[in-house]
Amino acid sequence: MASLIYQYLLTVTIFNLIYCHPDVGAGWFTVLSPATLTSDMCEDEVEIDFKLELCMISGDETAQVTKVTLYYTDNEDFEHKTIVSAGAEVILSETVSPGEKTLIRGGTPLAGDLANCGSYTHLCAVVTAVDDARLEDDDSCIRIDGGTESTTNCRDIALEKLILTDPNPVISGFELDRPTSATFDVQYSIEGFVTPSRIQLFFSGVNYTVKSTKATARGGNAPDGQTTFVSSGSFSDITASVTLDADNCEQYTRLCAEIEVEDSVHANNMVCAIFGAGPNEAGEKPSCSAAEVTSISMYTPSAPMNDGAAVLTMSAMTVILAFFIWFGFCQE
Repeated sequence: MASLIYQYLLTVTIFNLIYCHPDVGAGWFTVLSPATLTSDMCEDEVEIDFKLELCMISGDETAQVTKVTLYYTDNEDFEHKTIVSAGAEVILSETVSPGEKTLIRGGTPLAGDLANCGSYTHLCAVVTAVDDARLEDDDSCIRIDGGTESTTNCRDIALEKLILTDPNPVISGFELDRPTSATFDVQYSIEGFVTPSRIQLFFSGVNYTVKSTKATARGGNAPDGQTTFVSSGSFSDITASVTLDADNCEQYTRLCAEIEVEDSVHANNMVCAIFGAGPNEAGEKPSCSAAEVTSISMYTPSAPMNDGAAVLTMSAMTVILAFFIWFGFCQE
């Protein structure tokens, strides 16, 4: 019984930590000074000037970051270190919000460690945040033998360019109020490991204030919910059927793609091509005026007409009758 109670309390605690508290992550870590990181820099005290990205790995609430601590370690993952130097703290009062990054800059002297200097391979920045759900993603490390890039825990996919291939944007565009099968490519760049589930196509106004019904793209190499590891690439030769509706046609200025993904930055998850004729545009926008349908109103007893309309209708009937009489004579 005691074991079951313990397991229950442990499960509730883990759930509370993961889902009820924000998880702050450390992103790209850049050392501005010294200009070059060398394996012997830990022999003496060094003044380190740096920049560090902070992001939200998960959570819907803002988080408070109170400090960043710099260490020498023997592993690119701080949690897997076996040797670590004394830390140098930079006190902060920064806010990290869901869907956004926060870039901080700081500086501090980092004491030397002559006894262990030969074993250190990385310089690590470790973030401390209030009620942080996980500590495993709070570090970002750079090699100290001339390395320039750090490990990163922030996950971000940025859509960079929408290229419409069909209908051909140079010679034709979309039709009003008719579903059109569009084929397109989307170029992207990636930070960390992301798992995009799908990409959608739609028409939009300025600042996305008006949007058409979104259509899910398929075919080609459309995202399928698998983790993407590469740093850049393209979703290419994918299709979606979109409709330029008459209701909001006047306000549409562009064709847009949006990717569905859980990442650290949401503002760059959409990209658009504006209307116009050109290889990087969305084709000429059709007229937003609905097509006029003209018809001849025939007289019926249930539809009373004024005298002028009656004369016009009788005249039309006379012309039609004369045509059929003439056509009959021509066949004899």
